[in-house]
Amino acid sequence: MKKTNRILAVLMVLVLTVAMMAGCGQKQEEQTTTKAPETTTKAPETTTTAPETTTAPETTTEAETELDYSKLHFGMSSKNMANPFQKEVVVGCQNACKALGINLTVTDSGSDPVKQEKDMEDLIEAGCQAILFVPYDSMGLEAVLKKAHERGVILINLDNRVDDNSAQYVDSIIVSDNVQAGELAGQALVDALGGKGKIAIYSVPTSLASVYRSEGFKSVIEKYPDIEVVVEQTATAGSEDVALPVWETVFQTYPDLDGAFGYCDSAAQAAVSAAKAQGILENVKIVSVDGSTDGKVFIRNGEMYGSAAQFPQVISETGVQYACDILAGKTVEKEVKVPTVWCNKDNVDTINNFSE
Repeated sequence: MKKTNRILAVLMVLVLTVAMMAGCGQKQEEQTTTKAPETTTKAPETTTTAPETTTAPETTTEAETELDYSKLHFGMSSKNMANPFQKEVVVGCQNACKALGINLTVTDSGSDPVKQEKDMEDLIEAGCQAILFVPYDSMGLEAVLKKAHERGVILINLDNRVDDNSAQYVDSIIVSDNVQAGELAGQALVDALGGKGKIAIYSVPTSLASVYRSEGFKSVIEKYPDIEVVVEQTATAGSEDVALPVWETVFQTYPDLDGAFGYCDSAAQAAVSAAKAQGILENVKIVSVDGSTDGKVFIRNGEMYGSAAQFPQVISETGVQYACDILAGKTVEKEVKVPTVWCNKDNVDTINNFSE
């Protein structure tokens, strides 16, 4: 697919650029990547950190079957399409399926874990050969995933990783390298503050993506004794409506904060609004993860300091790719981590990770 190749080309160039410029001290981990077949969307070369890329290993073929894509029916369960990032994940699935002629049914839980479980039940009963899904609750889908697995449905977990109890039923997990994203945000904030100051962290414990980002962020912050985390506030979601009252309380309680980590762009944008209302925005450096279209506007305006940019369509197009590989009898990677790239005012116009 030409579009996918453009996305991958941009991703690899950006990753190499960050490797040369960053030097942020991220630890290297094992690379996971799979080479795509010629008939489907090409999977990205991925690594758990940004320093370098290597040649992808060949997928293993076991009794390979030629697929009739017109007879395939895939399902996509989104956790909340009102979130710009989640919308992009869906768009990637739609584009990949359309290019191959695969019928795709999309459902949106609207951040309701009960509805998401019901949505996935419906996709199973509709006869979907594969279901791609972004869980709202990383720990909340074990029962329906087990049912789908027992029915022989291919399960591809995108963006927000499920816990290990659920992962046993999943064929592949394709996510951003969330630890690395947190590290990028942490190092950027440290640099912006000159290694000292008071900061706040916003996280969502039911989302492993949030948990891993916070881990990466704190692993950097802990190296600087003159930076104090005065509050780590948890909430049920990263959406602006949920995050805004939380940040209002934080800034009212700690008006002398120097920095804030918003977990995702929508939560960071809520922090911007709350800091504005308190009259302290110019004193607070706000960092995040997503590099979304809306987030980039805030970065250009100087309201957000920066965001670790994710590549949602690479994640979802790889998911469609892997589902097809599995149905064709090939072996794919169990878990893939797509690197993120730091986005700030200096390079915001060069990172094309969203379709808008």
